[in-house]
Amino acid sequence: MMKLLSYLKKRDGITSEAFKEHYENNHVPLILSLAPSPIVYKRHYLIRGDAFNLREDGSTSTW
Repeated sequence: MMKLLSYLKKRDGITSEAFKEHYENNHVPLILSLAPSPIVYKRHYLIRGDAFNLREDGSTSTW
């Protein structure tokens, strides 16, 4: 079994919703047109500013 992980970062000035929309409607179809469809396809989006993404000083993570 092969696993592929990708970590993507949205560019400054684009909303999280716009990033998700562009990724799902542009990048995913492009990838699926070039490679065989995976048996399992999952994606998880980081929600900035929630309790799991705070640094010790209380600010949000920068990566």
